[in-house]
Amino acid sequence: MIEQELTWDEWVEELAMASGGEIDYFYLSEDNAKIEHPELYEYYQMGYDVNDLVSERLMSYEGGDVIIWLDPDEPDDNQLDAILSNTEFYQTFSEEIKSLRVLNNIVITDDKTLKSLKRQIYIGTITCLETYLSDAFINTVLSNGEYVKSFFSTFKDFKQQKISLSDLFININQAEEIAKEAMSKVLYHNLRQVKEMYKATLNISFPEFGEIMRYINTRHDLVHRNGKTTDGNKILIDYKINHQVISDIENFVEKIDKMLHEK
Repeated sequence: MIEQELTWDEWVEELAMASGGEIDYFYLSEDNAKIEHPELYEYYQMGYDVNDLVSERLMSYEGGDVIIWLDPDEPDDNQLDAILSNTEFYQTFSEEIKSLRVLNNIVITDDKTLKSLKRQIYIGTITCLETYLSDAFINTVLSNGEYVKSFFSTFKDFKQQKISLSDLFININQAEEIAKEAMSKVLYHNLRQVKEMYKATLNISFPEFGEIMRYINTRHDLVHRNGKTTDGNKILIDYKINHQVISDIENFVEKIDKMLHEK
């Protein structure tokens, strides 16, 4: 995790400026943000650059709520169909990881091309993790009506809306469609939120993931900072680093998948 050097007031003021005035920072006290907008406050704690945050998840401030309304990774209908069709999510993950291992073993003499390939392998490994976590969660929840009910009763967005389960489950198909949309919009690289969802809905406890979060933060720098840290230092990715990242993520997913199969 990157240490946050700015105070909350400084960071959120910069966020307001980066958003072109769409976010009115005067209404976002630190105490209020911790309670009402924990995801936004988590980005602050992680040291997110406000310009990166606005470009990734365009925000506006309306009616007293911070509304995150666009995300470049937000799945469209075709992507959701792909998720729902991937019922063999662990097999898909394993095949992709195997391919990444093969790519990591390729010998390339051109240094520039080699560095580019290693970065893409690193990024691809994190993508495999996100894909598994989303496909496994969504398909498992939708396979069991009790899981769907559990998701509705524990997912924070629904708790805030105070949806009546008795009204909603008059039509189970309607409930499933609402659940699909909500689950597909989750950012599955936010392991803290995803951990809570797996535990609350499926009663599955994540293995320790501190190192995995560090990998995810590095992937963010590779994608959004042109391979540099916030200090401007170039991130070097080589065979050994990719080998370790692939192995750690594979072990992490294996443990989760084992718990899913034991249910």
